[in-house]
Amino acid sequence: MPSEVQDIEQLRQKIIGLGEKSLKKSYYPELQQRILELEHTNELLRTEMDARAALDRSLKVMHERLSALFVSTPELILFCEAERNSEGILTDFRIAESNPAASDCFGISSDSIKNTRLSESPLNRGLPHLSDLELISRGLLSWNGEIRSSKKKIFRVSIVPLQKDQLTVVATDITDLEQVKEKLLAKNKELENYLYVASHDLRSPLVNIQGFSNRLAKFTEILARRFMQGLLTEEESEEVLAVLNKEMPKALTVVLGNVEKMDRLISGLLKISRTGRITPQIRKVNMSSLFSQIVGEFSYQIEQAGAQVSQGNVLSCYGDESLLHQLFSNLIGNALKYRHPDRACEIILESHAQNGFVVYHIRDNGIGIAEKYSERIWDVFYRVDPSSPASGEGLGLSIVKRIADKHNGRAWYESTEGLGSTFYVELPAEPFDAAEEEK
Repeated sequence: MPSEVQDIEQLRQKIIGLGEKSLKKSYYPELQQRILELEHTNELLRTEMDARAALDRSLKVMHERLSALFVSTPELILFCEAERNSEGILTDFRIAESNPAASDCFGISSDSIKNTRLSESPLNRGLPHLSDLELISRGLLSWNGEIRSSKKKIFRVSIVPLQKDQLTVVATDITDLEQVKEKLLAKNKELENYLYVASHDLRSPLVNIQGFSNRLAKFTEILARRFMQGLLTEEESEEVLAVLNKEMPKALTVVLGNVEKMDRLISGLLKISRTGRITPQIRKVNMSSLFSQIVGEFSYQIEQAGAQVSQGNVLSCYGDESLLHQLFSNLIGNALKYRHPDRACEIILESHAQNGFVVYHIRDNGIGIAEKYSERIWDVFYRVDPSSPASGEGLGLSIVKRIADKHNGRAWYESTEGLGSTFYVELPAEPFDAAEEEK
């Protein structure tokens, strides 16, 4: 390289070096401050980004938990949005989203539930008025209550606001709980009846026994005193004979009659108690054959009464054959016992299928039952006319009802006084777990 060129390059480097020194001297402090500020801002940005990332992770976890709860909860959850007409007037609420519990309960898919109007859903019976629903969607009101759906289910429902023009319906199926509650109420009523029998019906014979036993003791004292005195006068002999031949036998008859009554009452309580403790052995029962067997067992009473018993279409059911034999024997026996004195007794046995059950009817043309006795005839030991020769112990219909209950069924009747009665018994047409029903 020529020396002139080298000299020029060296001169250029010196000029650049002098320029850099001059720049550093003039701007370095300001530049350093700016760099520090930028580094601080960068650190703040990194911290904020980390916080946002942590928040995003937390929100994701929360969303996953809420989604799992939404999917797995047994409560029905419906998210609803307001529907308004062209003038902005609220016309209904549309179901925008529902959880699997709603699909299971309603028996339709989530897609089918979606966009269904709330007023057309299975929960439409008992919903608040549309104006109240609008207030809820505005956050001005909340609502809690019970709703009976079109599928005979009972729900405890809460309706709360979600956002403007949106609300959430949360429903808990309490059908089983209500059924248990009804069973408990029925059991309590039955227990009250037993307590009444124990405190009243059993006490009555005891009072008589006590009173006539005291009278017998007095008669014994009279006899003992007379005999202790030695010879009896004619008048005293007559008094003693009157006690021996009349008063004492009369008192003994009353005592023994009340003892027998107490024995019947206690035996009846034991019979009812045994019915409650028995766990039914469930199998398919040929009811046509069972009815024929029961009618055969009553052949003597039927012949004596000049009765005519006819059997129509009788379907099979599921139950404990021994208990069902007892149930229908009581009903057929009652039809014969309470026949009308002025006409030939007729008894018709039939059945029909209904909603997974078989309903049996035992129809008679007997004396019928007055309306005023309709509630009490199922009570234990209740007799419409205790003085009637046909009146039994008042156990038959109590046992009928108890056995029907144990079979997850029911019993009821229709009657016109003086014309006759029809007793109905509903029993399962399909197998069921008797032990589970007892819980």
